[in-house]
Amino acid sequence: ITVWVDGEPFSFNLELVVDTCSAAATGVSFRDEEDSAALIEAFADGVDATGNPPLALLLDNRFSNHTQEVEVALGDTLKIRATLGRPQTKGHVEGSFGLFSQTAPHLAVDTTDPREIARQVLALVVLTWARTLNHRPRLNRHGSSRVQQYLDEKPTPEQVEQARQALQERCRKQEKAHRTRQARLDPLVRAILDRAFERLGLDDSDGHVRDAIARYPIDAVLAGIAIFEGKRAARTLPPDVDGRYLPGI
Repeated sequence: ITVWVDGEPFSFNLELVVDTCSAAATGVSFRDEEDSAALIEAFADGVDATGNPPLALLLDNRFSNHTQEVEVALGDTLKIRATLGRPQTKGHVEGSFGLFSQTAPHLAVDTTDPREIARQVLALVVLTWARTLNHRPRLNRHGSSRVQQYLDEKPTPEQVEQARQALQERCRKQEKAHRTRQARLDPLVRAILDRAFERLGLDDSDGHVRDAIARYPIDAVLAGIAIFEGKRAARTLPPDVDGRYLPGI
């Protein structure tokens, strides 16, 4: 597996231990090369993850997989050699590598800025998570993955038009309900809230939070603002609190 840092490639050996029955990846190791230490590390990781060593471990015929160090590390676990010339013997392992290559994004990081490093790490994790999720079979969809369901759906032009009309009608109803709620708001309460949010430095650019609070009687709104200001003065507000805390009060 190659990871790029500031345009320079760094390659590592990915060693996997995969359960034959479930195809679950139970152990993993990242080292500079494929050697006995990599196998032992992945085996130990699998034991730690599952709580027990496997009854047997299928290994290819690479010399590093059959050293005295490996014999000692495996203990009572049977060591089975893979059949020469039959790669399907290790299909569960090779399949896992194939799935990784399908789901992992391009592994590249630019280290010129610490915040950008954090953003790129987050992006790599989320992309890997999303691609894995999208390709996972779903029992409630008869085994189809999200990707299969999305690509297999072929709505007709008539169905698309029906959906468009239904959405337009839903949008019209929501806008009408929104205007009705706005008309019922007490302008005095809304003015008090506008001044309070500005004074307290609370962000509510779309006005949704103030709309939610303005439905309450003026006495409750004034009391809520006072409690908020008191808690702020006493430094008892939760960290990073914003305007959404006020409706709760």
